[in-house]
Parts: sequence; C-alpha cells; structure tokens
Amino acid sequence: MIDPQGIDTARVMEVLRASGVFGGLPDAVLLDLANLLTVQFVPGGDIVYREGDQAHTMFFVVSGRLRVSRRDRTGALQLYNEILPGESVGEAGLILQQPRAADITALRDSTLALLSRADFDRLMTRHPLPMNRVFAQAIYNHLRHASQVVQRRQAQIFVVVPLTAGAP
Repeated sequence: MIDPQGIDTARVMEVLRASGVFGGLPDAVLLDLANLLTVQFVPGGDIVYREGDQAHTMFFVVSGRLRVSRRDRTGALQLYNEILPGESVGEAGLILQQPRAADITALRDSTLALLSRADFDRLMTRHPLPMNRVFAQAIYNHLRHASQVVQRRQAQIFVVVPLTAGAP
C-alpha cells in the first residue's frame, strides 16, 4: 500500500508494532491488517470527526498529532488527550457501533491509516482469536479510561509563571 504522501506498508507496520494494543499481534495478522488500511492525509486544524458522528472507522496515527476534545454543558472546550504516532482511536465506536464520544482535530498535518467496518469484519473472520483478544483489550482500555503506553518522542515544555506582579 502506498499513498500520495509516500506512506508504504513498512511504515504502517512500524506504527502497528508501536501500538500498545495492536503491537502484540503476530506479524502475519499485522500484515493482513496493514494491507486493509486506507491511508489518509489530514491538514492541521481540520476536524477528523465530531462528537455524535456515526463510527464507521477506527484509525492509527502514522504521523502528526491529534487532539481529543468535547464541549461541556456551557459550551466551554474541554481538552482530554492527544493522540500521537503509533496510537489508535475509534476502536470502541467501531466495535460497539456507537456514535463518536468526542471531537478529534488534527493539531498539525497528520497521516492516518483507517480501518473500515467492512475490513474490520474481514479481519474478525480471518483471524478470530487474535483479533477478538486485541479488540477486547481495546474495549477494556476504553472503559477503564486507560491510556495506551507509547514511548513519547516529543519536546516537553514547562513554563514558570509568577503569582505576584513583583516576582522576577
């Protein structure tokens, strides 16, 4: 699989292996999954999907960064999480066929690898035991609000702000 941005199966396999949930799948299953994924480019600032949209896909972040957010009852923006390369999102909605639980926005130009509902069904038919295990883990993580453990490779910024006007 190669897309207009030059993303090939080898890069997608790297991302899948880095996944805290999917990385433990056997290589043959990972390769089958990689070959079913559709690569999509999303410009920074674009909304990937909105809370309440029907979940027809899940996706893996190949490059870039996404933000998970919702609006509270007053309309104020609530920031929940960032999704980095190697992480996935949308498993619960795809499996449970429920509407999206939050908004997902590209914080910068991002490349995503999407798994459709039809291809999810194909994988479940071809590899029922490993796929059931991995998606059961994904649902468990979703329900427990457990974040996926991924080695972070980004700069961290800390800002010290004085509490009084005269502080240096």
